[in-house]
Amino acid sequence: MMKHCVLQILMVLIFLFQGFSQIILEYGQDSIIVTEPLPGNIFEPRDEPVIFSNIKNGMLKTYSEELKQLGIQFRNGTVNIMYNPVMLSPEPDSLCRERDCTDRSWHSSPIFGVHGKGTKLIYHGPVFKGDNTYTKTSLALFDHGHFIFGKDVVVDLVYPRYGNYTRQLWVFGDGTGTFELEEGFVADRSEQGTTNVSFGSVRLSNVNFVTHNSEAIPHYYMADDENPDLVLRNAHLVFENEPGGRWIVMTNKQHYEGGIQVFTHSEIQTHQNLLLNGWINHWPNKNYRDYGGIVFYNDSLTLTKTGPATLTLDCDLMFNPGSVIDVREGTLVFKKDAFQKYDHTPRNVEHGQHLTLLLAEGAVLQAKTPTLHLHKLVADPGSTVILTPGNQILANEYLFHGNLIIDLEKTNHAGTWQLFDKPVEISEENITLQNLAKKLKVDLSNLKKSGTIELIQSP
Repeated sequence: MMKHCVLQILMVLIFLFQGFSQIILEYGQDSIIVTEPLPGNIFEPRDEPVIFSNIKNGMLKTYSEELKQLGIQFRNGTVNIMYNPVMLSPEPDSLCRERDCTDRSWHSSPIFGVHGKGTKLIYHGPVFKGDNTYTKTSLALFDHGHFIFGKDVVVDLVYPRYGNYTRQLWVFGDGTGTFELEEGFVADRSEQGTTNVSFGSVRLSNVNFVTHNSEAIPHYYMADDENPDLVLRNAHLVFENEPGGRWIVMTNKQHYEGGIQVFTHSEIQTHQNLLLNGWINHWPNKNYRDYGGIVFYNDSLTLTKTGPATLTLDCDLMFNPGSVIDVREGTLVFKKDAFQKYDHTPRNVEHGQHLTLLLAEGAVLQAKTPTLHLHKLVADPGSTVILTPGNQILANEYLFHGNLIIDLEKTNHAGTWQLFDKPVEISEENITLQNLAKKLKVDLSNLKKSGTIELIQSP
């Protein structure tokens, strides 16, 4: 133990000798590097608070190399368990509205790193604080490092002194690291906006993010200033900085009413069904909007959908020019149009009919909305598009080499139905009719001429 945690032992002895039962880490000065297995896998002294402070003024630089060396770093190739409350230096009573605040506690930030194959940190808390004025809580997960918040941990990023906005959790890596929320974890502790304790936001840079239940996905409820009766959901899941961030949906089907902010190429991997049903929330007195649903904040970005289960988009959607959703596996369902008109959009979002959908072999697209506006639809051989009369796709361009399933379950009378807004070349052997009433037959001849089909009453 002396070999790999000399600093830890010295610090603990010093504070215990002085009558304090806590570990204090000064940013840029003190760090704990764990390179050998811990006795019983437990970080000692168990249950004692770990307090993160700051020796310099100015905000922590997120995603920086120095964060792989500061705070508490695990590099021992085995499982580690922490039961220590993570706390921050208390702030003075005066408010700070400038980034050069003289009291360093405004910038106190927990920093953890997990590095190396087999290295895992399971944090059982009971509480993990990251809610000072300019806190930049950071996790560095490299070379298959794995960090888990246990199901009973209370993660508190909500800062009460500025209207109960949430601070962020910045998680970054090399594409092999994993940040996981254990099954049963609960992010929202706000009790419908009546408390200032919750985990409201996570930002991902080239790292895997694993959730097992809807309650774990970062979100909480926030009341409007001077109007406590207006309580709305505030939540962000952000892909940014380095591409490669991946959200992995495991164990249980899940839903998320928050906002997915896409700043770089990213992925959603569904092993269980995921419903995205977020929308724009507005707090008038705060003059603040939370853009729920999915927003592509930069041009020419790709969100890749993998995994065998279904991703359903029943949410607000905003796409910049060049936006792509690449469906490699499973099913993508639209219950809202990809081009909807909004009274407000975020700055630098040039919202329009910009989305290109790519369907790989085996992938399925189902349009369950009256209109689905796309820039381009590319369906590879072996892919499938499912349409129901009354729903149609409107695209500037079609490259259709896949299969078309026309579901007629709710269509029991004759008429002409527009499936596509223009002619689409689809071989009849690649078209399947489902649930056709016995009294009807289908004329597909105009599909290649006008994108329509005709249902005809049988004699």
